[in-house]
Amino acid sequence: MERLRAFGVAYLRRAIDELDLLLAAEPGPDRRFTGPVHRLYHGHLALLLRQAAPDADPDLLAHTLLGYLNPPLIHHLVRQSATPPARLETGWTDLVDRITGARGGTADEERDVNRRTTGPCPA
Repeated sequence: MERLRAFGVAYLRRAIDELDLLLAAEPGPDRRFTGPVHRLYHGHLALLLRQAAPDADPDLLAHTLLGYLNPPLIHHLVRQSATPPARLETGWTDLVDRITGARGGTADEERDVNRRTTGPCPA
């Protein structure tokens, strides 16, 4: 489960740093899910999910997690809605914890602090 958390946090950091490049390279809807990079990330997440949540559907959950890491969504949240990157990272950890059934003090505490200080995400 720690590897799932680390994957998303590292991806978010890289995506925010290289957001313009990722947006320019974003494939069209007919190739979005069949490109080699997407398939690699999907396979990696599915493998980690099989280990962390063996009773779950790793294929569908990997797609769900990749949706959170979608560059257009990151663009909207960070640049258009001024969501702090730390809040996205905490949200990722929360999502992973909920999917895998793990609940930990650190992620819960960070999530509570982010909710109190930033309020809901704007649409």
